[in-house]
Amino acid sequence: RDVPRRQRGQAERGRGERGKPAVAGADTLEFSFSHSRESAVIAVATSAVGVDAEHDRRARRPVQTAQRIFHPDTAATLTALPPHSRTAAFLAAWTQREAHVKAVGGGLFHTADALPFDPALPADGAPRLVPDRVSGEPWSVAHFAPAAASFACVVVRGELHALHFHHHATLPFDSGGKDR
Repeated sequence: RDVPRRQRGQAERGRGERGKPAVAGADTLEFSFSHSRESAVIAVATSAVGVDAEHDRRARRPVQTAQRIFHPDTAATLTALPPHSRTAAFLAAWTQREAHVKAVGGGLFHTADALPFDPALPADGAPRLVPDRVSGEPWSVAHFAPAAASFACVVVRGELHALHFHHHATLPFDSGGKDR
């Protein structure tokens, strides 16, 4: 117990800019983590990265929530969809929004919804380059399904050259909260 974490092979945690979790002393390493029900996703990169996962659920009032949380373009896109398509599109947009917020830090209501959302893009894990609405800076966005009936998105600042998926058996755990 008295052995420092670093000597036991554990990383020291800290906070980066805007409150984003960081690994102390690893200035060139970024990470993000999310879980929903039995799925857990971790993203690691050498530039700003965020990941979010959601289990498929009935979104309550997706149009009203979209108008409050998303950029007006994204809200209009979701509103224009047929009602039976809105929940899946809302959850895909939500995971993208949350992943971007995690990548830049600052919180949902303090970070601009800067990445355009396209509900026609498949959840195939292929990264697509998307320009930030505010700065024009490129971000790589990849939507995927880590498990049946789930949605996830990873966003990385800049061009993503490699994206690797590793599937591990589900282990029961109680983190005491949804995301970290």
